[in-house]
Amino acid sequence: MHENTSRGTEEMSPGLARLVEVLALLPPGRLMTYGELARQAALGSPRMSARLLGQLPDRERLPWWRIVNAQRRISEHGAQDEQHQRLAEEGLLPDTRGRYPISAFWP
Repeated sequence: MHENTSRGTEEMSPGLARLVEVLALLPPGRLMTYGELARQAALGSPRMSARLLGQLPDRERLPWWRIVNAQRRISEHGAQDEQHQRLAEEGLLPDTRGRYPISAFWP
């Protein structure tokens, strides 16, 4: 889902550049939904934010793992185990239904 490329921000689409700007502001230990990311980056839809997350230029520095779905769960994708692990390392653990706490959502 998330490929590592060497594109600079000048080579990104305007939508991806806005997504990167918003994502860079998301602090450790906090979450955001695909929908909120789409709203803040003016992308139009949660699906667009999910699609653009797969095009991130630097997946190690940009916290893609802090984005979850509207049900407060990790969506199914090829890196979901890594996402769960990274969230746990930040102290974010889901409840027994796989949902992350509302109190962890930003802003």
